[in-house]
Amino acid sequence: MAQGRTAFAALAPGSLLPLFRSVGLEDGAGPVRSAFGPNREQEKRMKRSICLAVLAAAVLGLQSDVFASGSVGPGNSKVSARGAYTMGKALVFRELVCRNCPIQRGDLDRQRARSLKASLEAAFEDEKPGTADDDHIKVLCTGKVQSARECSARLQYVLAYLDRRYRLR
Repeated sequence: MAQGRTAFAALAPGSLLPLFRSVGLEDGAGPVRSAFGPNREQEKRMKRSICLAVLAAAVLGLQSDVFASGSVGPGNSKVSARGAYTMGKALVFRELVCRNCPIQRGDLDRQRARSLKASLEAAFEDEKPGTADDDHIKVLCTGKVQSARECSARLQYVLAYLDRRYRLR
């Protein structure tokens, strides 16, 4: 007990002042703050920071999803490679290969897929490769298509389907 008393007595009178201030106690010259909770200024700062955090989260959550991409599949596009394949397959069998379509179902084989691919790639470059399918791919960009961007996306979907289905890469 004597050792503890001598150790406490060895502390200088002002050495505990930083400790009291760190827990929110004043040195006797003003109101004594509670060491168990924040004061009004701290409460205001906490409320302000919470409001700013909620506002920042709302702004980030309401941000529009507009990304420009010239590719189909992984990257910045919204359509995955699997989604591009599925969309391309649906377009091929709804618009190009059906009973009343330019190409009959039995006529679509690997050689015809190569011809369609050449026509699709030439459509992106505004060229004519001279295949029999040049006129058939025009079906993809008529009817319900409203913009050049939508037409381009449809051509990319069909190209993705043909590449993967017939291993044309």
